[in-house]
Amino acid sequence: MKKEKITQILYFTASIAFFIAAIIGFSNGNDMAVVWLCLGSAMLCLGSSSSGRKRKSKENDAHENEKKCDEEEIQK
Repeated sequence: MKKEKITQILYFTASIAFFIAAIIGFSNGNDMAVVWLCLGSAMLCLGSSSSGRKRKSKENDAHENEKKCDEEEIQK
């Protein structure tokens, strides 16, 4: 779990760095700034999807626990 959190933080940090590089590139009139902007967006998407996976697994665990409780009540 801690490894997933570190990975997510690194994705967001990389996205910020790419966005800063894009801002600097646009201010200097560099055509490469579009690439940096796209890379920043990709890192942002990867970071948000890694947080979504963790959230979905928690929801699935909660749903499975509800099923077990319901089955135990039925058996009683």
